[in-house]
Amino acid sequence: MATIAPPPPAPPSPARGPQNKSNGADQLINERIDDARRSLWWAELVRTGLKLVITSIVAVFAWLVIDQWVYSPNVAVRCIVFLGLLGLASWYVKRRVLPLFGSTVCPDYAARALERNLPELRHSLTSYVTLRQEGQKSDLQTRVVRSMGSLTAGRLKNHNEIPEEAVGNFRWWIATAVAFAILLGYSVVSPKNAWQSVQRLAVPVANISPAHRVTISDVLPGDDIEAVAGRDVDIAATIFGLRAEESVKCQWDLPSGREELELTLDPDSNRFVGQLQLPHTARGVVPYTITAGDATAGPFRLRVQDLPVVALESVKYQPPKYTGESPHTSSSGSIAGLVGTQVRILATTNRPITKARIEFNPRLRGDRLQATAGAKELIISEDGTTLSFAFTLRTAAGRSAAVEQDSYRIVVHDSTGQRNSEPIVYPIRIVSDLPPEVSITMPFQSPKEVPIDAQQVIEVHASDPDYGLKHVQLEIRTSLNLIAKPVLWSHISGQKGNQVSEYRFRPAEHNLPIGSSVKIVAVATDNRASDETVKLKPNVTRSDPIEIKITAASRLPEPDDPNAGGLSEPDNRPASDHQDSDQQGDEQSKGEQQQGSGGSGGPEGAQTQSGDQEGGDSSSKQGNSRGEQSSDQQNDQGGNGQAPGDQESEPSDNDTSDKGQNSSSSEKGNNSNEDQGDENSNGGGNSENQGDQTSDSKNTENGSNTTKGNESQNNDDQGSHAAEGRNPENQGGQTSDSDKQQSGDPSASSQQNSNNGQSSEQRPEHDGEAFERIRDFLEEKRKQQQKNNQEAG
Repeated sequence: MATIAPPPPAPPSPARGPQNKSNGADQLINERIDDARRSLWWAELVRTGLKLVITSIVAVFAWLVIDQWVYSPNVAVRCIVFLGLLGLASWYVKRRVLPLFGSTVCPDYAARALERNLPELRHSLTSYVTLRQEGQKSDLQTRVVRSMGSLTAGRLKNHNEIPEEAVGNFRWWIATAVAFAILLGYSVVSPKNAWQSVQRLAVPVANISPAHRVTISDVLPGDDIEAVAGRDVDIAATIFGLRAEESVKCQWDLPSGREELELTLDPDSNRFVGQLQLPHTARGVVPYTITAGDATAGPFRLRVQDLPVVALESVKYQPPKYTGESPHTSSSGSIAGLVGTQVRILATTNRPITKARIEFNPRLRGDRLQATAGAKELIISEDGTTLSFAFTLRTAAGRSAAVEQDSYRIVVHDSTGQRNSEPIVYPIRIVSDLPPEVSITMPFQSPKEVPIDAQQVIEVHASDPDYGLKHVQLEIRTSLNLIAKPVLWSHISGQKGNQVSEYRFRPAEHNLPIGSSVKIVAVATDNRASDETVKLKPNVTRSDPIEIKITAASRLPEPDDPNAGGLSEPDNRPASDHQDSDQQGDEQSKGEQQQGSGGSGGPEGAQTQSGDQEGGDSSSKQGNSRGEQSSDQQNDQGGNGQAPGDQESEPSDNDTSDKGQNSSSSEKGNNSNEDQGDENSNGGGNSENQGDQTSDSKNTENGSNTTKGNESQNNDDQGSHAAEGRNPENQGGQTSDSDKQQSGDPSASSQQNSNNGQSSEQRPEHDGEAFERIRDFLEEKRKQQQKNNQEAG
C-alpha cells in the first residue's frame, strides 16, 4: 500500500553549529507531518476493520435467509459453513489488519496528504521533505532547503488540520450502519427467531433445532419424569407465534401405537394444557412430544412405575322403589345419589391382586391418609383383576355415632406386597329427599272467631318438591286433648304436584262449648318408604298452627260473600271430601253385594215374602192394600236386603217356595188367611181377627217357619204402623233408616235417599200388578185350606 512503508531510517544528526532560523521551521513541519502520519494510520486501520464487519454482517444475513426459509442445514453442513467463514475472516485479518500494527505511514505520503488540503503549498512541503532526507548537500542546496522550509513553515503555521483522507471513512461507517440496520430489522420483522439461527451457525455441533415461527417453551412435566400406569399426566407448555387456525398437539408412543391429544389454552395461566392418558399396560419409558405450527418440542421421557394400578370401570345406581326411577350406570368415580340408593362399584387392575379394600373419608393424619369413616374389603374375582363392592347411601342425620360418607378411595396389594401409589380419592355426595311443604291458606287470620252454629272452611295447600305426596291430614287440639285427626287427601303410591283440600269445621259436631278454642295444624307426609334393601321413614311436615275461638251464635255471612273467609252456615256436605268419597265407594260395593245375594236367593226371598203376607197383615189396624204394600216393601228392604226393583220376580216364585213349606203351618193358619183375604177384599179389618190370627200364628210356629213367622209378624207390625201415616211408604223407609242411624250404620243417610227414591219410582208397579198377584195367591191359599178342611172333616 502506498501509504504504508517500513519505518524510515533515523535522519542524520544535524551538524553542530550555531542556531539559525531554520530550526523553528523544521520543528513545525515535523510536528505537522507526524500528526498527519498518525491520522492516516488510524484511518487505514478503521477502514480495514469496517470492511471486515460489513462482510460479516452480509454473511450472517445470508445465513439467516438460507437457514430459515431455504434450507435448514444439519450439523455437518453447519460445521462446513462455520469453518469456511472463519477461514476467510482469519485470512483477511492476517493479510489486512495485522500488517498495519507493524508499519507506519511514509512522511512523503503524509506531506502529499497535507498538500491536497493546502493547494497554496505548491508541492513545497513534499520537496522540502524529500530534499531534507538526502544525506550530503552543498552549501547552496542547504541554503535552498532552509529557505524552502522557512517558506513552507510560514504557510503551515496558519493551518492546523489533519488530512481529509484521515477523516474520509465516514462512508464506511454509513455502510456498516446500514448493513447492521438491515440485519436488525430482519430479526425483528421475521416471525422466526434470528438469534436461534445465529446460534446454530456459531455453535454448529450443538443440538439446536432450526428456527421456527412458533416457539414452544416451559414444557411440563418436563423430561425424565416418573409416572404411574393408569393415571393421567398433566401436560402444559408456553407457546408463542401460533396462528388462530393452528392447534397444539401432544403425541406419545405406546406399545400399541402412537396416541395424540390436543392441548387447550388456559386463560388464567396463558398456557396450553391437557392430560396425557397412560393405560394400565404401560411399561418402561414413554416418550412424548409437543407440536404447534411449524415447531416441535421434545421428545421428553416419562418413566412408568411398575406398580399395581386400579381403574374404576363403572358405578351402578339402584334408587329406592318409591322414587319410581330406573337403575342407571355411570363411568365416573364421583358418586352422587339419593339417600337409600344402592351403589355398586366395579373396578379393574393391571395385574392380579390379593387384597383390596375401600376406605371412606380418607383424611391426612400426620404424614399419611387414614380412613375416618371405616374401611371395607372388596370382592375380588377369581383372576384377581376385577373388584366389586356394594353399599347404601346414608346420611348421619338421626344417628349420633355415625359419620356421613363424603369420599372414598380403593387400595390394593399384589402378591409381592406392592400397593397402588397414591390412590385417587373420589367424592361422595348424598342427596336428601326433600320434605313436603304444607300450609293452611284459609282462614287468613289467626286467631279467628267462629260462632258455634257456623261452619268454617279450612283450606290446605300441600306438595312434595321432588317425588310425591302421600297423605294430608289435620290435627285439631284443645288445650288438653287431641279431638280429631281428619284425613283430607291421600294417595297409595304418592302423587306429584300441588294438592288443595278442604275441611269443614263445625264446632257443634265436636261438642265444643262457647268460649273454648282449638288449634289446628296441617300435617303432610311424602311417599318415602322402606323396601327390601333399606329402611326409610317418610318425611313429615307440620304447618304453622291456626287458632279458632268458639263464640255464641250470631248472624252469619252469605255463602257467596268474598269477605267471609270460609265462614258460612253449615251445609249438608261431609266435613272432609276425602272421607265422603271413601264412604260412597264402600256403600256402592256393599250395595252390589246385597243385590247379587238377593237375585241368587229368589226362592228364599219369595218364601219370606209369603210368610209376611200370611202372618203380618192381619195385625194392621186399617187392613187396606197400602198397609200390605208398605209392609211387604219394608220387609224386602230390611229383611232380605234386596233392592225394590227385585220385587217383580218375587211373586212368581211364591208357589214353589210355599210347596216346600210345612203343610201343618198352612192348615193351622187357614183361618188367618181367610180373614186376611176378607180384609184385603173388603178394604177393612177388626181387632178380633187380628187376635185370632196372632193366636193361630203362635200355634203354628215350628222349625224354620217359626223364625220366618216372627220376622213376618214384626215386619207386618212395622207395615201396620206405617199404614197409619199419610204416606206409609215414605214413613216406613224413614223408620228403617232411623233404626239404622241409631245402630251406628254409616250408610244410613245414603240408603235412606236411595230407598226413598226407589220406592217412589216403584210405587205404580207395586200398587198394581204386585198387589193383584198377592191377592190371587192368598185366594188360592184360602181355597186350598178349605179343601183340606173338608177332606179332614
